[in-house]
Parts: sequence; structure tokens; C-alpha cells
Amino acid sequence: PWISKWQWHAFTTFPEPTKKDHTMICIGASGDWTKAMYEMIKSPCLRPVYVAGPFSSEFSDKAIDTANAIAIASGIGITPALSL
Repeated sequence: PWISKWQWHAFTTFPEPTKKDHTMICIGASGDWTKAMYEMIKSPCLRPVYVAGPFSSEFSDKAIDTANAIAIASGIGITPALSL
């Protein structure tokens, strides 16, 4: 809400591997909105956010239903693979 009250973006969260009970978000600063967000949070800060979800993706549903999986991902699309 501190960037735009009318524009919303979906991001993938994944567990922080070295800190118990912490969650991380990968955000690619590629458009006007995400670049503005990066500028506002590049220094540690406290900002309100609205969270809706969680929502499963086709990627995670198939990975959960299989005994073995190989995940290949790159760029900002890597975040669903990190949550495995």
C-alpha cells in the first residue's frame, strides 16, 4: 500500500534455510513498481504489507505428489523451486 493502493503483485515466499521460523521473498526489480519497492526497502525498514494466500501452484502440487523430483529453474522463477 505504500507504493500504490491500486496495484498489487504476487510474490513467492520460501523458508529461510539458516534461520528458524523466518521466511524470505525473492523479488526481481524489473518494472516501475518493483524498482520503486526496491528503492524503499533496500535499507532495513518496517513497512506494512497485505498478505493473501497461501495459494498452491501447479509446480508445488506436482512436486508434493511425487517421491522424487528434479527442479530446474532460473531467474526470478526460481522461487517456487526454493520452497521444495
